[in-house]
Order: sequence, then structure tokens, then C-alpha cells
Amino acid sequence: MPRRHRQHPHDPASIFTRLEEVVVARSGEDVFEESLKLLALHLFAEDRTSEEALVAFDRRVPGVLAEPRLRLTPEAARDGRAVLAAIVPGDLAALDLFFEALVSHLAKASKGQYFTPRHVVECCVRIVAPTTTARILDPACGSGAFLLAAARHGVASGNLFGIDIDPRAVRIARFLAAAAGERLDVRHGDALDRTVLGGQRFDCILTNPPFAGDVRDAELLSQFELARHQRRIERDLLFLERCTELLAPGGTLCIVLPHNVFAGRRTAAVRAWLFERLRVLAVVGLGRTTFLPHTHQKANVLFARRRRAHETHAGEKIFFAQSERDDARDHDLFEIAQAYLAFAAEAVPA
Repeated sequence: MPRRHRQHPHDPASIFTRLEEVVVARSGEDVFEESLKLLALHLFAEDRTSEEALVAFDRRVPGVLAEPRLRLTPEAARDGRAVLAAIVPGDLAALDLFFEALVSHLAKASKGQYFTPRHVVECCVRIVAPTTTARILDPACGSGAFLLAAARHGVASGNLFGIDIDPRAVRIARFLAAAAGERLDVRHGDALDRTVLGGQRFDCILTNPPFAGDVRDAELLSQFELARHQRRIERDLLFLERCTELLAPGGTLCIVLPHNVFAGRRTAAVRAWLFERLRVLAVVGLGRTTFLPHTHQKANVLFARRRRAHETHAGEKIFFAQSERDDARDHDLFEIAQAYLAFAAEAVPA
């Protein structure tokens, strides 16, 4: 059984619950839209009036607010800002958890999409160890966690790109980037659509694509090798192929995938396809409680490098690890990352 933690009144999830009561009970307005505005006021208002601050924020960070105007009554706005006072400006972890509570409320998990736990994100970035000049993409970026983690590790903001099919997730990613003082190129779109990114190539792709839902669109399936002669295929497999296409030769892929992709007869052809195109570096198994309360589904993280032309397959070694402690407050993923880096220094050629 996963550990249960009693919520403190200052926990971001509790803060959201209280804010929701203020917004919905006292105004009936859209909780997502008004929460974004109140947060913008809390973090960026400075000494300006609410109206001036929201207009300034909208100019500074376009594409986040539906409109730069509060729809709440003055009393509800005052009480909402009082609730948010518990979130300290600059506390990105608290903001992250607040948005996770907000998005969970909007039933994002029903689409097979949910925020990647931040200790998992940090482990992935430590293992990939991108250079400061690497061009990095997350084609299912959600709140932009992988991109912001890469920025914290020194990757230039102008080299960080994200796409998400959920327009609300894009808005959250832009908001969090502004709160972190980073500049991300985050756009709304479907990365499986080849017209979205054209012929661009990236040095590194870090992503946790949606697992849920088979793709049955015959026209779309015809564009993917893994979907040839099939009437339907899991969405995550299409993302695996699309990510491989988007990598420059020698580029690094980090992708979270369901455990069944790595084992079983049904996905044997997928693994054969993968080994021909990617040099598998590591597979890290995540615990079954990693993505609770959204899903019990077992997932692994694949780390791989796109093969260059005429690259030999001989003598390749793969690092395998299974997380035994996956609670955000008590986990072993950073130990696994350190063990991989030691392994790679001996077994993986540059």
C-alpha cells in the first residue's frame, strides 16, 4: 500500500480546494481561468492595481490568460488572494503541485495524461545530462517539467521546445516558465502530426507521452511504420516512432513507456524495430505506485541514442535498474542515476 500523507492546510492541494470553494461558491466562474488570474496577481502584481497587473502580465506572457480581466467580485478576489498567500513566490514546487491539483480536478487523467512526478523528471535529466547548447524537445510537454528541469541543469532557454495537444497544459507550462524566469517555446499542437514540426531535428527528447487510448485513424496510421497493416495501435507506440524521427543522428531519447512495451510477445516486433534504430542505453523500472492516484500502471523509462549510419551493434551493453522506493519523499532514483552515470563512463562510448 502506498503511504498516505495527511494534508496540511498549506499543502498546495488544500490551497486549491479552498480557492475552488471561493471561486465556485461565491461567483460560479470558471475555476481554471480565475485561478490563473489570481495566481498572476499573487506572483506578479507588484504595486499595480489588479487590472493593470493582469494587462502587464498578459503582455509579458501572452497566451496564458483567456482575458486580462478578473470576473470575480471584489470580495471573492480578495478572499482568493488571501488563500494564495500561503504559496511563497519562487516556490516552484508548490506551484507545480497546485497546478497538478487543478488539472486533476479537470479530469486530465481520464485522457491518460497526468503530471510526471518531479523526482522522476529530475532523475531522467540527470541520466541524460544534456549539454548547455543541446536543442531539447518534449512533444507531450504538459506543464513543461522536463524542459524546466533541463533549464535548471544549464540548458539555454532558447533551446527548449515543447508541444502539447491540451491547450490548458500549454498555458500552465508558459505560466510556470514565467514564474521560474525561463523562456520556453511551448506551442499547442499534436506532435504526431508531421506538419507541426516539419523536418526539425533535436539533440535530445525528454517526454512522458499519454498512454491511454488506441489510435484508429487509418490515414494517420498509414504514416507510421509500427502501425502498418493494423487497424489500431497504442498512442504511446506512435510517440516512440515519432520521437525517433525527430532525433538527430546520435541524439538522445528519454521516454516513459508502459511496461508491456519492454516484455511479451505482442510487442516483440516493436522491440526489434527499436533496436534497429536506437542504441538502447538504459531501462529504469518505476514502481507501481509512482503515478498514483492517477493509475497503477507499471511503467519504465527508456534511455536510448539514435543510431548513426553504418553504426555497429556489436558488444553493446544496457544498464537495467528497478526502483524499489518510489515515494517522492523517499525514493532511490537519484541513486539509480548515479549508478547509471558510473556504468556509462565504462560501457557507453561517446
